[in-house]
Amino acid sequence: MTSNPGSRWVRTGDVVRIPQAHYCYGHGPLTMRVSTVGADIRRYPGLEWVRLCGVELRPDGSDGNGRDVLVRVAALRRQPLPEDPPRRHPDPDRTEPSA
Repeated sequence: MTSNPGSRWVRTGDVVRIPQAHYCYGHGPLTMRVSTVGADIRRYPGLEWVRLCGVELRPDGSDGNGRDVLVRVAALRRQPLPEDPPRRHPDPDRTEPSA
């Protein structure tokens, strides 16, 4: 996914590549330029799915058909930035297996 440096979430204008298992509905991976993000992912961090509208990009990079898809938020995430709070608290009762 391409985006503005320092931005963790997908934004209008980004080009995203989404594996088939992470969007509804289609066949094969989807590459699209985003024109609309259906929710503010930073405001609602518990979302599992988000609506993306945009234009599918053909393998040669030219514009294809318009697309309106539901995408798993986890497929859109970047590496956490230091200012982002942790999403889960570690379980103090869980022990890691020894190597």
